[in-house]
Amino acid sequence: MLLLILAGAIVARGQRPPAALGIDAPATDFSAARAMHDVAAIAKAPHPVASPEHDRVRDYLFARLKELGLNPEARTARSGVHKMRGPEAFAIVTNIFARIPGRKSTGAVMLVAHYDSVPSSPGAGDDSASVAAILEALRAVRAGPPLQNDALVVLTDGEELGLLGAVAATNASSLVKDVRVVLNFEMRGDRGPSIMFQTSRSNSWLIEALASAPFPHGASSADANYQRLGNDTDLTMFLARGFAGMNFAAGGGVVRYHTALDDVQHLSRDTLQHQGSYVLAMTRYFGAMRLGGDGSGPSDVYFVIGGHLFHYSERLALPLAILVALIVAGAIGGGIRDRRFSLGGVAAGAFAYAGVLVVPIVEVAVALIAMRHATGWEMLPQGTTYGGTYFGVASSALVTASLWGGGELLSRSTALQNLGAGALCVSTVLMLVSVVALPGASYLLTWPLLFAAVALGAGSGASNGHLTVRPALLAILALLPTTALFTPATVDTDGTALTAMLAAVSIWLMFGFAIPYLDVLTNGIKWLIPSAAATIAVAAFIIGIAASRFDGTQPRPDTICYLLDSDAGQATWLSVDSRPDRFTAQFFHDHVRGELLAHLTGLAEPDDDITGDIAAAGAHSFSGIGDGRAIVGNAPLVKLSPPELVVRSDQTTADGRTIAIHLRSTRGAPIIWLSVPAGISVRGSRVDNMSLKNARLTGWSGWYWNVPPGGIEVELQLGSRQAFALTAIDQSWGMPTTPSFFWRARSAEQMPAPFFDFDSATLVRRTMQFAPAGF
Repeated sequence: MLLLILAGAIVARGQRPPAALGIDAPATDFSAARAMHDVAAIAKAPHPVASPEHDRVRDYLFARLKELGLNPEARTARSGVHKMRGPEAFAIVTNIFARIPGRKSTGAVMLVAHYDSVPSSPGAGDDSASVAAILEALRAVRAGPPLQNDALVVLTDGEELGLLGAVAATNASSLVKDVRVVLNFEMRGDRGPSIMFQTSRSNSWLIEALASAPFPHGASSADANYQRLGNDTDLTMFLARGFAGMNFAAGGGVVRYHTALDDVQHLSRDTLQHQGSYVLAMTRYFGAMRLGGDGSGPSDVYFVIGGHLFHYSERLALPLAILVALIVAGAIGGGIRDRRFSLGGVAAGAFAYAGVLVVPIVEVAVALIAMRHATGWEMLPQGTTYGGTYFGVASSALVTASLWGGGELLSRSTALQNLGAGALCVSTVLMLVSVVALPGASYLLTWPLLFAAVALGAGSGASNGHLTVRPALLAILALLPTTALFTPATVDTDGTALTAMLAAVSIWLMFGFAIPYLDVLTNGIKWLIPSAAATIAVAAFIIGIAASRFDGTQPRPDTICYLLDSDAGQATWLSVDSRPDRFTAQFFHDHVRGELLAHLTGLAEPDDDITGDIAAAGAHSFSGIGDGRAIVGNAPLVKLSPPELVVRSDQTTADGRTIAIHLRSTRGAPIIWLSVPAGISVRGSRVDNMSLKNARLTGWSGWYWNVPPGGIEVELQLGSRQAFALTAIDQSWGMPTTPSFFWRARSAEQMPAPFFDFDSATLVRRTMQFAPAGF
């Protein structure tokens, strides 16, 4: 058991990123210390689109590329995107392009990272680290021999709004027409290894490139799962246009994602070094090879063990799985023939093992509910807490204790060998299913099953509870591959539902391979592991509660903004917090009440409740947190001019009406929201000459960032002629100050909540009523 724990520790240690290099590293090497100068300059403060800080960052990057000897080009364009959740997003974005010409180019390798941040975060990790990594890698490239192929840098804008910069970049055909491979660099955290988590299809030649990197990290199982999660990065837009490419990102430290804590102080230098080592290695690799081809080659299964990337063609996955299934069948059949197993016992083991899958699933759900109940208002918008890692450990330990204890209880009626053989039968079925449904993930069971079947066929077992050399060696042979492949998923938990569930299922799979050796692993001390795991679970849960507290180093996220309803002549303070804290409480003294964000933003009529069509309005919401409910309280009335709405035309069609509107912020606000309430059929929209494909049947919302001074043109195609209301809200940064009301700024114990893009903003609302067509 100690050897397996040691092996797991070695595997976990192998997941760590490389050590950061200092300022004195060779000129041709990537240095995180040098790159940190750019991170610090970029991530001084939040720099979302349509903010003065965003313009400063853009100008800084343009100047830095010039310092590196390049000729950068800024391309400004209108861009829009339809999103399944949230409003349709539109903006005027500015991408920065720069090219290092190759000696004899056969195509270009494109390096992509986005330079905008969310309003709640300075974005040191997401994505200043990647931008800085590209800048430092370009310096190192130019310090060495010239590349054969072109290297094209694209620093995109508006990624946080919905990949708007990437949309514009794919339309810049004259600049990207010779691109043969796109390398996108992202961050969903600020620590841990950077992982290559997504590739285009026909990726065998890309995986060969990854294998050449000095510290490769990646797995085809992560790629297969990511493509089914529905998440997007800038690479999504390039892949949709047929480009080949790879995606790199680190995901540790998710509690700081999109928050004020995503700053220079928390960014791991080692993680930055790892990201930069990819940029430099991949640029040199693709910069030296002959680029081209039709991209129709094979795809690979790939994974990393001990810092080495193993890969083979997906075409081999099915034959390997069939071969392993035959070996498993032979091992179990031989055991039944030799009377080491019984057919009934194996069947009982299979049913028992398949049935207990419900145990880790239920336990994780219960653990997450307990975490939310124990921490209450200390839960973060990311779905975890500051002590989330401890809760993840508690969840995994609880699953381990219950599975191991259950195995010991079952062994009283069914021999461990039978139970283990039955578990291998279930795992074999799962392997065959995965090789068809998710061939990239098939290796997770193929290789452990191969070694486990060989060990089981050799006759290792409990040995009457006494440790002997032969069973011990065979147990290690059977479990080492399992330990190597599944340990990363069990140790890298952050308390979110996704990582906790992945860890639980991984433990269940590992336990299936360990069943025949439960006594061997503990030298017959049957309840050692369950008792130890249960103790760890309780201790970790208690520590997690203590570690979740809010303080000066772990601030509480909160929300506040000023909303003026120009039609009613009323102003309110608005928050989507579950309850006020010390900072937000100072705003809520007069006529405090609950409200629905859908009402306030025009996605629902004031007398509608959150039922039926109004529930669908949540999908169009401008806020990514909360359940659609808000706290409002009376605020001082400040004289602010409302948005200007001018109807250009209102035409009746055979099955509806088409309305054209000119919209302008009379006070020069850089952001405008638009809403049509749920219940109104909206078949299409055209904003500033951008027409998006949308499938919404009821209600519509959109927002425009970087609104031109002259305003925008909006056209809505409605599926009915009924009366409706169009609500426009313009947004400016900062809240108004008045002599009648003074508030204290946030202390170190509070910070703006992530996924709420109008904190500390001033919103001015105006609603235009449209009568039924023909009246």
